[in-house]
Amino acid sequence: MYASIIANASFWSQLTEIDREFQQQLIAKGCPLCGGPLHVANHPRKPRGVPLDVGEEWSWRFNTCCGHCRRRCMPPSVRFLGRRVYAGVIVMLASMLAILCEAASKTLARWHAWWTQMLPAMTFWTGLRALFASVIVTSRLPTSLLERYESTSGAQSKQALLKVLRALSPITTGTAARTDIDGRSIGGKLAQKMGFAANPRDLIRRAQAPPK
Repeated sequence: MYASIIANASFWSQLTEIDREFQQQLIAKGCPLCGGPLHVANHPRKPRGVPLDVGEEWSWRFNTCCGHCRRRCMPPSVRFLGRRVYAGVIVMLASMLAILCEAASKTLARWHAWWTQMLPAMTFWTGLRALFASVIVTSRLPTSLLERYESTSGAQSKQALLKVLRALSPITTGTAARTDIDGRSIGGKLAQKMGFAANPRDLIRRAQAPPK
């Protein structure tokens, strides 16, 4: 059922309209840093897993820039899950094995680790799971989360998909993904790239290392 939902071009266009609403809402509020006016400052994206007939409208990540401090202020998104190259709904459904995608097995394993280990460690998750009376099994994420939004057990609906993507949209700005439940920074874990803690100077031969 989920596969048939995302096969419809209108579903993808609806996600675009939701993102556009998020952007307009943010512009109406103004810059959260200095209170200045926010202007449209979209940047290009090349998402995978998106139907060809909606590729043009999905080729931009809606963003804003302050007219005073010039800092970017990124609105939430139901289309993109951080910097991952696949659309957010594809990441979710492929992690549930509800659809097949062309992502490599290592990529799928990395997605699964994000859902079951990194997402539950965010302070954002503490607030989200508190909205539900029944326990969400983290080892079954994102399936267990999507089930909470379905009207009946075993149902598969577009409304539930949209609700989950909206619920997760705060983490797409980066601010909700910066700290874990102990207040430690984990901001890089939403990105596609893996963290790297080694000292780069150790990887350069001593003779080539620049002077300190």
